[in-house]
Amino acid sequence: MLEGQSLGIVPPGVDAAGKPHHIRLYSIASPRDGERPGYNNVALTVKRVTADRDGKPARGVASNYLCDLGKGDKVTVVGPYGASFLMPIIRARASS
Repeated sequence: MLEGQSLGIVPPGVDAAGKPHHIRLYSIASPRDGERPGYNNVALTVKRVTADRDGKPARGVASNYLCDLGKGDKVTVVGPYGASFLMPIIRARASS
């Protein structure tokens, strides 16, 4: 997995209609060789969702699932998706 790609997390369980949860995509936040080179790892930045857009209480299915994981818990991951993307280096010009 490379910086700029995303991977999909499949939360366990079913929605209110009894259908499996949809895949949620997260951008890869770890460097190309991982945070621990030589290990098979990836880092994601996840914000726990506790309210909807109107501020009403609502639990984000995938964000809360990820935030509540314990050490050694299994996670279904799909992907990666997309091409590697690195921000271009922008050099400032000296003003005259």
